[in-house]
Amino acid sequence: MTTTDTSGTHTQSRKMNGAKTDNGDNIFIRNAGAPTASATGYDTCAMWYDTTNKIVYKNTGTTSVAVWTVMADATALAVETSRLDVVEPQNYTLTLVMADVADGTATATITVEDGVGDAVAAKKLVRFYWSSAAGGAEVAATTIAATTGTIATVVNAGASVDVVTDATGNAVLVVTDTDGTYFGNIAIGGLLVSTTVVMSDAS
Repeated sequence: MTTTDTSGTHTQSRKMNGAKTDNGDNIFIRNAGAPTASATGYDTCAMWYDTTNKIVYKNTGTTSVAVWTVMADATALAVETSRLDVVEPQNYTLTLVMADVADGTATATITVEDGVGDAVAAKKLVRFYWSSAAGGAEVAATTIAATTGTIATVVNAGASVDVVTDATGNAVLVVTDTDGTYFGNIAIGGLLVSTTVVMSDAS
């Protein structure tokens, strides 16, 4: 059925999912243009689809005075979706490789990847700390220095530092300490990774 009002020609459907409206007024309308404010004869909760601008409106007023409220805007949604494409995932994969490289010296190689295992193309701030158990309390090493990346903050001298990786999410720290079994621990965004290293004279 086709009728005409001040906003143009539209197709009227008297059923939605097989159910008629209580008063027989328009309940779903497709029209090349926006609905007319304060129009009459539209069912409460009627839906209007503007086929030109890809916008869905809902009548939040009455059958006597329609108030058209935007329910979905395809153009705006596309803009918001494009913004999501440039938001970096906030979940990360951390890798920590510890190696005993010389008497009293170990290296900690840190790699930060995104949530799907791809290298990050940005510097990242990672907490590194030294302990005698995986995820355990800090213990002081003799020194902690960076050869790749930069130590931004010494949190606890000899025990923990905040290190900024290079632009590809990598950092290398050099830790000196007496011989023994230790753990390097790294954390970012609540994620903690621990790796053991045995420092000995045999290195």
